[in-house]
This record gives sequence, structure tokens and C-alpha cells, in this order.
Amino acid sequence: MDRKLYVLRELLEDPRISQRRLAKKADLSLGTINALMQQLENDLLIESRVISGKSTEYNVTEQGHLEKAELTRLEAIHCYQFISEVKGIIKNNLEKLIESDIHNFIFVGQEDEIYKLVKMTFNDLRRFYEISYELYPVVPEDISNEIIAATDDGVQNKKIIIWDTKNMVNDHICHILLMA
Repeated sequence: MDRKLYVLRELLEDPRISQRRLAKKADLSLGTINALMQQLENDLLIESRVISGKSTEYNVTEQGHLEKAELTRLEAIHCYQFISEVKGIIKNNLEKLIESDIHNFIFVGQEDEIYKLVKMTFNDLRRFYEISYELYPVVPEDISNEIIAATDDGVQNKKIIIWDTKNMVNDHICHILLMA
């Protein structure tokens, strides 16, 4: 996230936050926060008012609110573009597997945001391909990388798809975000 946006959001949440606390929350040096606060004040995005000897209140100006809105818009666009790019990578990787005659998948990982992207992409592909999946939080012990399952019309391969690297158990499992 843009540093200026982060600071403006924090100041709106707590106008009396100390620069030291803000630096710690933002994982930035105190000097960096001090320079950023000075820049925001020089740009008329915030106004500072000393409350007591060591306490200062920072108020976001009307111009600061407008800047925050624009920075938020740009951040949303950037995030959307990034999510679209990741979804495209997932789609390409799933299509490569489908084209190699794999139509059944085992998804391994927590039902987190990445899982939602994988599932959304998978459901988009279901409109064009006859594919299915099972979901497991961790790799079941009785499953290997390629599972051959007998069906009425022959043999189908299943491919394990993983997105949570903490659950990676061996190099043969396909990591959906990294596979070529």
C-alpha cells in the first residue's frame, strides 16, 4: 500500500497516534515517518496541533481527504489488476493440465483468498471443460501426486493442486501459482 495512503488512513482512525507508534505499525523507521508527516503537512494534507508537551493531534484536511480518496482509487485499480493477473496465471496453468488430459483435481490448502481465486477460476473453466475437484485442508496420506481412478469409460488422472506452501509435502505436487 502507498505509504501516504497508509498514514492518512491511520491518522483518520487515530488523530493522536504518535509518530513512533505509527512507524511501528507501518514497519518503517521513525525518520521515514517523520519525513512523511512533514511532507503531508507541507502539501497541506494534514495539520498538526500540539496538545501537550509530548502529544500532537494530526487532522486530515479537506485536501487530504481528496488525496486519500484518489490514492484509494489507484490502490483498488492496482489490486484488481494484480488479482486479474494471478487469476490469469491460475487459468493458464489449469488449462495446461486439462489439455494434458487431466480432468479431476484435488485442491489442497485452507479455504483462504487464494482458494477463492482458484475456485472462481476453476468454475469459469467448468463452462468449457468437464472437470471436477475435491478439497482437502492438507494432503491426505493415502494420495500420491498422480492418482489413477477407474471409471466406466476408462482411466482418469487426478492432479493435486496446492496453493498453501506450508502443506507442500514433496516436489511432485503441483503448486498452482508457481507451475510453468
